[in-house]
Amino acid sequence: MEKINYYEKFGISRGMELEKIQFKIREKIQDAENDDSEYSYTDKYKEDLKALREAIKVFESEESRKSYDEALDRVEETASSTYDADKSETLDKWLPDAKKYYKIGHYDLAKTAYENAVSGGSPDLEDSDIFEFVSQVCLGTCEHEEALKFANKAVVGQPDNPYFLINKSIVLSDFERFADSTNGGRGPTLVEIEKMTLDLAVQLATENNDIVNLGHAYNNLAFVWYHRRGSDRDTAQGYAEKALEIFRGWTDANEVLQDIYNKKNANLKKEIQREKEKESAMKKAQEELNKVDKEIAELYAAQEKTKKMKTVFAVGVVVAIIGLPLLALYGLGLIPLIGGIITAYIGHKGKAFGGAFRLRNLQETRSKLYGDFDRKKNDYEKFRKNLTNQYKNFCAKFKEASEKYGINYINIDQAYLNAASAPVIAPAQLPAPGVAAPVAGTSAFCTGCGNKLEPDDVFCQKCGTRKA
Repeated sequence: MEKINYYEKFGISRGMELEKIQFKIREKIQDAENDDSEYSYTDKYKEDLKALREAIKVFESEESRKSYDEALDRVEETASSTYDADKSETLDKWLPDAKKYYKIGHYDLAKTAYENAVSGGSPDLEDSDIFEFVSQVCLGTCEHEEALKFANKAVVGQPDNPYFLINKSIVLSDFERFADSTNGGRGPTLVEIEKMTLDLAVQLATENNDIVNLGHAYNNLAFVWYHRRGSDRDTAQGYAEKALEIFRGWTDANEVLQDIYNKKNANLKKEIQREKEKESAMKKAQEELNKVDKEIAELYAAQEKTKKMKTVFAVGVVVAIIGLPLLALYGLGLIPLIGGIITAYIGHKGKAFGGAFRLRNLQETRSKLYGDFDRKKNDYEKFRKNLTNQYKNFCAKFKEASEKYGINYINIDQAYLNAASAPVIAPAQLPAPGVAAPVAGTSAFCTGCGNKLEPDDVFCQKCGTRKA
């Protein structure tokens, strides 16, 4: 039996009726016999005419056609088996070499070995492992479109296996670094496709209870949401925690979570520095206020001294009146004394007048400074309270994450944490505007209500505030 497929050779469908096949072959024979071209003088013409005459015999009856079809099927089956055996032998021969070159980083040699491996025929669609391997080889040679093509073949070959979807996401991630990932607004970007691919991998892994690939998909999602275009730190943190709950060894998830906590810690330390600046501004305002209070106290002391001078002047006048009749007896010795008293009194009177004017100005200045100090004190206390709560919460969450997910140590500001654990001590409240500040060697004034305090008082008798 000749191994000639007459159906293919003469363009005949295997489902065609016998009478139509016979008519078509006889028509071809007639055309060939009437051909007077140069082709009719060639050996090819003779071979084709012979094949036509043999074909008319094959299709002479239904029985002869059936016998031919059965024989043709056997021949094609044998040929297919031989082809598959040759293809398998070629794959077995070259594919291990391709994998060996890939492992040592010789991606060009790995691709050449793969091309030799498939020279006997392309792998079957179900051979997703091979396609996945080739996609990684193409990544190594920076042939991203080829890598994506083979990654897609791997997914189509085994659509229910999340592993090949995760591999595709890796290809897309690498592709995005080199290509224009915006896609010109014509459709999903590479990053969006990568996210959708990983979401599908999560769905399949969950349905199949495939914990390993589920963790792998979460790990890659954490990386994509943290580092790629359209990043979202909270979403990335959620995926990283899910990945590390399954297995602490996922590198990308660990690095993402570690970096998030490091940046939060760094931001809080900047806020701690801001708190120190606010505290410094408050203390500076307090110092300026204290300077004005000191000068006010000195002016109040000067007023007390002026009052005493009034008493001395009155005594001097009385002495002068009584002593005038005695001038004859004692001479003029009292006149210089009385003159000195009058002169001193006039001098103190002038100074007292100038001091009163200065005191009014200082009281106005103090009112403004006190308002500034009070604002800065309240701002500092509010800021410190909020920040200490934030830092305590952060440290508690970090401790939990460290124990639960195994992230590494970060540089906690332990000194600040200790200070945050202590109660907030507000700066000493100063006297209200218009109340004289205490002067050394004199009675003090209550910082709460301005009531005068005696040297032996510990608490204000009026409002109960402890003596400063």
